[in-house]
Amino acid sequence: MEQRDLEEFTEELAAKTSTPGGGGAAALTGALAAALASMAANFTEGKKKYIEYEDDMLRIIKRTNEIRLLLLDNIDEDAKAFLPLSKAYAIKAVTDTEIENKRKKLEKALISATVPPMEIIKLISELSDIFKELSVKGTRLLLSDVGAGAVLARSAAEAALLAVYANTKMMTDTNTAKELEGRAEGEIDRIAKVTEEAYNSVIESF
Repeated sequence: MEQRDLEEFTEELAAKTSTPGGGGAAALTGALAAALASMAANFTEGKKKYIEYEDDMLRIIKRTNEIRLLLLDNIDEDAKAFLPLSKAYAIKAVTDTEIENKRKKLEKALISATVPPMEIIKLISELSDIFKELSVKGTRLLLSDVGAGAVLARSAAEAALLAVYANTKMMTDTNTAKELEGRAEGEIDRIAKVTEEAYNSVIESF
């Protein structure tokens, strides 16, 4: 993600421009979730009470920091992926050859535009397992943050799924569209199940 503060980013998000949009917002939400996971692990690491989970916390801290940065990078990747699509839509096509060429460019751009949201979903799927682990192994003092992170992670993934649909529903290659949707929906179902388990574990601990 380019260096800019949250006020600037949200102003861009609110403006009458195509990017950033829902995909970028999903990536930022996922990054916030990853940060909460890191915080919970950081507060657990080094505590005698949780010494048996020391290696787990070190692993979680390292990986959640990586996921957070990857998701922040995805904000710009999502915006970049939209550019070829907008250019393809703007192509003037009159003859059959021009129309077919435009269709091919659109199809290629639509497939490329699904890459960032699919990556968000993939990263959140991994993150959801971490939240479930933290709900058991993490310090009891930060369980509310673990629960909040699980909620944000699921929201980020579901928002990313909408970004996938926005592209697949425009594809003429229905087989490719269904394949992408199937992969995304399978991950979403899994994320929903795991984050709900983590959230419920947190709720039951209060």
